Amino acid sequence: MNTEQQIQSLQAHVEQLRMKVEELAKKVSGEETPGGPPRIVNELLEKLDKTKADAGIIIGSVLRKKHGSITSSMGTVTGFESWREVPDSYVTKIVQPFTDQKSLVILKAFLDGPSEKSKEELQEVSGIEEEELGKILMTLMELQYVECETKLSVKGGSVIKKDAFSLGQHGRDLLLVLLWRADEQRKYEEEGED
Repeated sequence: MNTEQQIQSLQAHVEQLRMKVEELAKKVSGEETPGGPPRIVNELLEKLDKTKADAGIIIGSVLRKKHGSITSSMGTVTGFESWREVPDSYVTKIVQPFTDQKSLVILKAFLDGPSEKSKEELQEVSGIEEEELGKILMTLMELQYVECETKLSVKGGSVIKKDAFSLGQHGRDLLLVLLWRADEQRKYEEEGED
């Protein structure tokens, strides 16, 4: 893909995002029924809208590259400079649960029914054995995708402790964005098959 095609692709993507923002604005104002991308996507689109200069810098850097400049495509003006230094191993670590079938089943289980689930409920939904489920939940908690709260109840004069797992803010936002993006990709591929 040459530079002009990259620019056209970026412009098409920006136009798609603009149309989605307009659709979402109509839905929020009550002109349409709810639906569409999750809240986090809307927030990201709003941030992009507020920082149109960043998009200009990125497109401008593509043009500079076309003319032989070796200027960084995400210069210090965009605020992404520190993110470029994040080791790939950390990126892999935070994405891994979304590429592991068993972890994904657990994460998606929180989207159905009550927002809190016991270990037994997660085991029933996922079909994963208790020991392996414990390891997966520990990883998800370390990544702050899943939270655990110990609930106390009294039954027959005895205090019973039970862990209640729920989807954390980081896990929920990233899961919803990835599911929305996966659905967009599915639609794109289905349109290409026609």
